Amino acid sequence: MQHARVAMMALLVLAQGCPAAPAPGAEGGPCLDGERCDQGLLCLSSLCVVPPAEGEGEGEGEGEGEGEGEGEGEGEGEGEGDTDGNTLLTPVTVTLPFTSEPTDVGLGDQDCFRFAVAEAGTLTVRQDLAGGGDCAYGHVFVNVYPGDAVVSYDTLAFYLGGSADSCTEGRIVLTRPGDYIACLDNAYSILDPVADAVLELAFSTAPISGSCAGDAVLETAAGAAFLDPCTSVTGDLIVTGAELTTLDALGGLAFVLGELRIEDATALTSVAGLADLGRAGDLTVRRNDGLVDLALPALADVDNLNVSFMDALQTASLPALGEVQGNLRVQYNPVLNAFAAPQLLTCTGDVSFSTNPALAQCAIDQWLAGVVVGGTVSTSGNDELATCN
Repeated sequence: MQHARVAMMALLVLAQGCPAAPAPGAEGGPCLDGERCDQGLLCLSSLCVVPPAEGEGEGEGEGEGEGEGEGEGEGEGEGEGDTDGNTLLTPVTVTLPFTSEPTDVGLGDQDCFRFAVAEAGTLTVRQDLAGGGDCAYGHVFVNVYPGDAVVSYDTLAFYLGGSADSCTEGRIVLTRPGDYIACLDNAYSILDPVADAVLELAFSTAPISGSCAGDAVLETAAGAAFLDPCTSVTGDLIVTGAELTTLDALGGLAFVLGELRIEDATALTSVAGLADLGRAGDLTVRRNDGLVDLALPALADVDNLNVSFMDALQTASLPALGEVQGNLRVQYNPVLNAFAAPQLLTCTGDVSFSTNPALAQCAIDQWLAGVVVGGTVSTSGNDELATCN
């Protein structure tokens, strides 16, 4: 989702005829290391944006629905209001399937809807214009949030795009029963106002297999079983939550075409289930307190690699990794003492090894001597006193 946001913003820039992409840290550009931006900007979903003005916001809406059983029923509703700083507005509760009334989504506006799912399944989101019109580049973001989200950048999935048939459409596998929130969102006033936006939500518990289309959020063992038949995920795969201890149910997964983000999976102790993973668009591994060893024996190439804020991680082994097509960042891992990627020959972006106090600086230097780096190299805060052969 985060890389999708950057990609879609790039499409908008091209469509509007801007001469060049914003620099890292600048408004509209990618965030700097440590999720930092230039003074006065805020890093949200890997982009530097101007923070919304703090102030009072208000929202109102109504919805109604009826149906029997999970995945059945109808509802209509409308929720409107301006965002209160970064606070997610109180959503209207609806029943799936759901189609909103046409609504205005102005600058700084959110229209949010809460819904519940009883088991793992696939959510389809679609945003249209009630009166028709040009949807070639989409008109407003559609964000999907966990049910307990309180800030407007705490997204599970982000969609922006369009065609002649749909302004925005996306699919996300939800593996945790419970509440979720979907919003028509222009909270940061990035897009032009829309006068007659309509949001459609539908949920299916039909089994999935083979190439699994869309995004997926994996939080439970039951959810892992639901994803077990997938050999590839065409969108992003997010592994998170406090329940999963292993990823063994993903043993057949070979490709994640979007981002594979293993984040805040606090009980996770092993990624051995990803032994067959050969390709990920982006790989982000951070804040997984129980993970001691990161071993991905088949991973051959990624766009961007980020291993950070891993308090227990001691070793990272990527023996088949031959190319990083973007940036490589290994940062803020207090007990990491070994990083091995012996086949890596090329990193087309930046390389950063910083604040890994147990990782020998001389070992980093020896390894980097065999890697062609297209961007900048920065190393600091590692073990400067260690000796190497």
